[in-house]
Amino acid sequence: MRWTLSAPIEIHPSEVDRGIQLRLEPLAATERIEGIVLAPDATPVAGALVSIAWHDPGSSGASSVRSGEDGRFLAVVDHPTPHDCHVDDPKGRWPSFSKDAVAVGTLDLELRFSEGRWSDLEIHDPGGQAIETYHVAVQDGRGNSMAGVPSDENHLSGKARIMLPQTPFFMRVVAQGFAPAQLGPVDPETVASPWVYTLTPVPTLHGRVTAGGVPIAGARVTLCEMAESGDFAEQDAFPSRLIPGDVDATLTKADGTFQLDQRKGTRFAILCEADGFARAEISPIVPPTSDPKPVEIALTVGGSIEGLVLPPTGHEAAGTLVAIARYDGRPFRQRVGPDGRFSFAHLTPGPWRVRRLSAEVNSSGSSRGIGSAAPEFPSDCVVVEASTTHFDLDLTLERPPTLAGDLTVNGRPASGWMVTLEPDKASWSWTGDLPGSAVDSQGRIRIEVPDPGPYRISLRPPAELAHRGEFFGRIEIRGGENPWSVALSTGSLTGKLATPEPKSRLKYAWKSGDWLFVAECPVDDGGRFDFQIVPAGVGSLSRRVRVDANTETEGGTRSVDVPAEGTVEVEAP
Repeated sequence: MRWTLSAPIEIHPSEVDRGIQLRLEPLAATERIEGIVLAPDATPVAGALVSIAWHDPGSSGASSVRSGEDGRFLAVVDHPTPHDCHVDDPKGRWPSFSKDAVAVGTLDLELRFSEGRWSDLEIHDPGGQAIETYHVAVQDGRGNSMAGVPSDENHLSGKARIMLPQTPFFMRVVAQGFAPAQLGPVDPETVASPWVYTLTPVPTLHGRVTAGGVPIAGARVTLCEMAESGDFAEQDAFPSRLIPGDVDATLTKADGTFQLDQRKGTRFAILCEADGFARAEISPIVPPTSDPKPVEIALTVGGSIEGLVLPPTGHEAAGTLVAIARYDGRPFRQRVGPDGRFSFAHLTPGPWRVRRLSAEVNSSGSSRGIGSAAPEFPSDCVVVEASTTHFDLDLTLERPPTLAGDLTVNGRPASGWMVTLEPDKASWSWTGDLPGSAVDSQGRIRIEVPDPGPYRISLRPPAELAHRGEFFGRIEIRGGENPWSVALSTGSLTGKLATPEPKSRLKYAWKSGDWLFVAECPVDDGGRFDFQIVPAGVGSLSRRVRVDANTETEGGTRSVDVPAEGTVEVEAP
């Protein structure tokens, strides 16, 4: 079943509204792909993972379903572009495979496995000695993991039995003390058995982790590349002395020893973390050309930082996200409660930065570049071993940036429209919902954003309007209240193709000043289309035709003049 939304509803105190109705319609054929998964002997395969994906220039989407006991599956799709289907056997008995450019509305798709061909992989060092501990991964050309690969990293005599995919594939082999091997694309028809491959050794760093002279097992030791002069890096909203992306990482053995591979870089830092201890850093490390001496890491309990958030006038401290960093690419963060208190324990002795973060960040929020000026690493307090440092985060002079104003469409309040903001930066990360608000019945919106700066703004019509498109613009938000008012003028666009073509995709684009509008619309079996909302004025209607999974051809473009509050009917190019 599809989902639906009601019209905007206003709820008043002590009021009960029992007249709300939500009507669900069955899925149309153009909203699903159905089929069956079969074994090589044509018997149904239960529990097979069917992954579907679509790709357009600049955008893509994916989802997955599992086949039922009868082998059948139903995948709900929300994009008219033909989809690529990838199938995995739940028991790893047969090679995974893909079927490309499956048209939306296909209801009788047959996905049938074939018997696999096996090869014995043998991994050696340059002297011909077997490497018995390594990890092997096999993927197709789109990055899908393939079945029939051993998950165990221990391989007696360096041998691993792998099932060869049906199509050209990529294989990656990783072993400690050796450079990772990336092979491919490999034609499965050319693979012999045994398949012998030699890995190339790399320099290593080794050492031991202790606390109070006692070896620490299970400590995480990470090798990081240090930023050079003129190089800058950023991780999780803080500048970093270390370049994002670990060179190598491992856990210490029972005797506290470890080994790290120098797979890239020339100047390093080693970070070590274990429960109940402060993070230790050994840097800079510039390995000698000869055998390096063992690196000794002694862990301590570290110190603490605690304090209060002093909020801006008229605001509560509750919910403020406090982050602390020593610029090693691994900040700590904590959201305070109603009392505004924060506390961080087991911190590395030395200077720390304390600041408010605008939003939750994740490990993908990193960047690296080259600049003429050396990065700055300011600090707010100093942590001392086995002591607590008190520091209050004073935000009393801050004015929360707020976008406040109104949105109208054809002179009427744009009730139910959604206004969303996102940072207008080349690199940023955000966890949770972006700042946004639905327009109320009087056409007003009020959105508080975490930080001032440039933002991209999007305006979306109510969700119940199909193929509704989206307006995009840019806005500079300053501290305090930012007045905003936009009046849109819209109409609608319908029509048909001169010659019905089920693989066609229609796109409507319009630009005026700093505003851009883009909408896509599928074509029904009769070749008709319906853009329910488009901007009034002159825009461009274009058609593209899907040839295969990665190729589209231009089907033509034509100019369209849409009257305000009117409907224009045209023949698509």
